[in-house]
Amino acid sequence: MRLEKSTVSRLVGALAADGYLSETRNPDDTRRKRLTLTDKGRRAYRAINDFADDQVKGALDRLDGLSAPDLARALDGYARALDDKPQEQPVTEIVEGYVPGLIGQAVAMHAAYYSRAAGFGASFEATVAGDMAAFVPRLGRYGNAIWCASSDGAIVGTIAIDGQDLEPGVAHLRWFIVAEGLRGAGIGRALMQAAMGFVDANGFAETRLWTFPA
Repeated sequence: MRLEKSTVSRLVGALAADGYLSETRNPDDTRRKRLTLTDKGRRAYRAINDFADDQVKGALDRLDGLSAPDLARALDGYARALDDKPQEQPVTEIVEGYVPGLIGQAVAMHAAYYSRAAGFGASFEATVAGDMAAFVPRLGRYGNAIWCASSDGAIVGTIAIDGQDLEPGVAHLRWFIVAEGLRGAGIGRALMQAAMGFVDANGFAETRLWTFPA
C-alpha cells in the first residue's frame, strides 16, 4: 500500500486510543511493540468481515452471464499482473554543497512535514529558514557540509553536518528530511551514508541529532 511509517503510526495510535488494539513492548526488542486485538477490536473485525462477505455474495448473486470460475480466473490474472509490474524507483543523485533553491526546498519540506506531524507553524518555518541561511555561508569552513538528493532536477531530500555548532569534536547532524511519497526508496539511507562518511573522514568523535518527544 506504500503507506508512510508516520501514517501507520498515527492509525495504530488512533485504534489503540479507541480501544480496538492493545500495545505491549516486545521483551526481545524494546524498539518493537506487539499489537493485539481487544474484545472490541475482535467484534469490529468480525463485523467488517461479515459485511464484506455479504457484499461479495450479493454481487455474485446478481451476476448475469459470467460464471464464478470465469470471475475467479479473471481476478487471479489481474492479481498476477499487479504482482509482475515492476515498481518504479526514483532516480536520484546525491549532490554535496549548495545548489540553487536548496534552502527554499529544504524549508518547504520541513514545514510541510512538521505541520502535519507536530502542528508546527510559522515560527518553526522561520527558525529553519533562519538557521539554514546562517549555516550556508559557513560551508567553506572545516567540518561543515550539506548534501541534497536530486530527482529529475528537483530537490527531494537534504542532510547537513555542522562541525561548529556544538563543542569541538562533535558533529551536529541537521536538516535531515526526505520528501513525502519518496520515503522508503533508499534516499534517506544514501544521504545518511554521505554524511557519516564525511564525519568519519574528518575525525569527529561523535555525532548528535537534536529532536523532540513524539
